[in-house]
Parts: sequence; C-alpha cells; structure tokens
Amino acid sequence: MELKDLKTAWKAVEPHIENISQEVDKMKFIRHSGVKSKLVWRLILAALTTFMGLAFMATSWLWAPIKLPVPQLITTCLIIFIGFIAELLLARSITKINLWHDTNIEVFNAVVKIKKTYKHMELWFSVFIALSIGWLTMTPPLVNTDRPFFVWIALAIALGIEYMYYRKTIKTLNELTTD
Repeated sequence: MELKDLKTAWKAVEPHIENISQEVDKMKFIRHSGVKSKLVWRLILAALTTFMGLAFMATSWLWAPIKLPVPQLITTCLIIFIGFIAELLLARSITKINLWHDTNIEVFNAVVKIKKTYKHMELWFSVFIALSIGWLTMTPPLVNTDRPFFVWIALAIALGIEYMYYRKTIKTLNELTTD
C-alpha cells in the first residue's frame, strides 16, 4: 500500500522537478549577478577614490604649506594614475564574466585570474606608495622635523585600511565561484 502511494506521489511531483531545477538555476544567477555588480561598483568606487587622491596630490603645489619636490610629486602622481587605470581594467575584467553562458570552470578560471591580478596589483602599488612616501619623508622640508612620524603613522593606517578592503573584496570574489 505504501509503495503505491509513493509511486502516485512521485508521478504527481515528476513534471514539476524540471521547473524547480530551472528556478534554482535562476536564483543562483540572480545571486551571482548581484555579487558581480557589487564587485564592479566597489572597484569603480575605489577608482573614483584613487582619482580624487590623484587630483589632491597633483594640486598639492597650489595649497600645501610644504612644497614637495617636483620629482617626488611626478612619481607619486604617476603611481596613483597607474593604480587608477589598473582598477578600471580590473572592473572591466569582472564585467566580462558572463554568468549565464559561461561554464562553471570558465567562471572559476576567470575569478582565479582576477584574484591573482588583484593580489599582485595591491602588493606592487602598496610597495611603490610606501617607497614614494618614504622618499617624501627624506626630502629637505621634512628631514629634521616631527612630521615624518605623522606621515608614517598615516601611511600605516592607510595600508591597514587597504588590507581590510583587500580581504573583503577577495571574500566577495570567492562568492562568485560558490554554488
């Protein structure tokens, strides 16, 4: 008796299994596309922040009480500009991921490539900015004052915030590959 009830229940459910599977796929797509747009907006916000830092640094000779040496100013602005371009290219590579048509392995490979690029970008730009700020503290306007101490504290705080931001972005990137 129970076997017949089970068979009739299965026959009643069987036509709906295909629809349920499609609905689950749609929900995964919606969740992953939300993660993808969150990542893109986060990188665009980072690029805008970098651009504001570039404008702030490039115009510092107009408003700063301590005039930075021109080579220092050009080097720092160049590093910040390259970082701005790298963030835009990273956002573009995330938008190229097609969650609907790409297979899971293609999405996974794209995410791994983006994570690797992002890791290298963060590492190299953090090193170059630290070297640039270190060079700044060795310039004549700052040599025998207490200002380099404040510059190094600000740099340490900025690098700490950047590390937390990096970890959060990597965590969000990992959400693209989980089902």
